[in-house]
Amino acid sequence: MADNVRAVMFNNDQQFLIVTEVDDPDNWKLPGGKLEADEDPKDGIIRELQEELNLTPRQSKLPFVELVTDDGLSKRYIFKIIAPKEQINPTGLEIAQIMWCTVGTVPDCQNKNHILAAVKSLSVI
Repeated sequence: MADNVRAVMFNNDQQFLIVTEVDDPDNWKLPGGKLEADEDPKDGIIRELQEELNLTPRQSKLPFVELVTDDGLSKRYIFKIIAPKEQINPTGLEIAQIMWCTVGTVPDCQNKNHILAAVKSLSVI
């Protein structure tokens, strides 16, 4: 399994963004994706957010925690990013839907536990 990067992206109303992808429209997840070979996690999340949301966060503003997936075979790097809603502009090539949530409004989905764990872990940073 490849290492991946995900962003917990908060807006000014303390909501966070979840997305579905065009090739998996029923599966909500945090924005991000797989790291390319030998790619630095910070470079990976910047690339993913540009590709998916037309957003370029400043590298110096990217605190992160490293979480290891349940199987222990790959790492997931989770970044906390603050971005006003109006800066989010999905490309349509990768993202099917976006939703701004709170911990209590995350829909039931395959990744709900991963989403909530990431949000809670970054709420203290």
